[in-house]
Amino acid sequence: MKRLALGLALCTLLALPLLAAEPDNCDTKMSLNLDNCGEWSYNDDYNVRIDHGDIILIGKDRDRTEVVFTKDNKLLIDGREIELNDRQQELVNEYHQTFDEMLKEATQLGIRGAAIGVGGAMLGMQAMGGLVKAALTSYELEDLEDDLDAKADELQEVADQLEEDAKVIESMADDLDDIRYELAKETPELKRIRWF
Repeated sequence: MKRLALGLALCTLLALPLLAAEPDNCDTKMSLNLDNCGEWSYNDDYNVRIDHGDIILIGKDRDRTEVVFTKDNKLLIDGREIELNDRQQELVNEYHQTFDEMLKEATQLGIRGAAIGVGGAMLGMQAMGGLVKAALTSYELEDLEDDLDAKADELQEVADQLEEDAKVIESMADDLDDIRYELAKETPELKRIRWF
């Protein structure tokens, strides 16, 4: 039970950035990591930022090329709009839609994870109150343990469902990588960007 409570507290700490307000000097509408004005790391090669519905990918190392998938499904590279054929346009649309869906799912997952953490903290408070109750009344420690175990089991069920839901997001991320690979293969301007 101690491991469950510790794990839930850790989930709460990890999910808090999803619930925090953005810094005043950022112009993004949605973000996952607020350390750099909404910029977060998706993989080792580039960072991602969401700005008013646009998905912005920025290379991390020497190649700081900026690739933008606009909310109206245009592709910009370093501010220059790329003309797209029908297949490329289809892939850009699919990339933006999949990314947007994945971000919404991940945000909901983080919020639900934070709720589990709050439930774990409440369980800890209930344990403390139960100890006081047992010390001052005829309430038995075995009854307290049964009550806490029942609540911990409920939290564990929710946590297990959360883990299953995380697998859906992982699958979406794999789909996104496949789309990105296909887009790079189909679009010469993207093919030239090493990290893309």
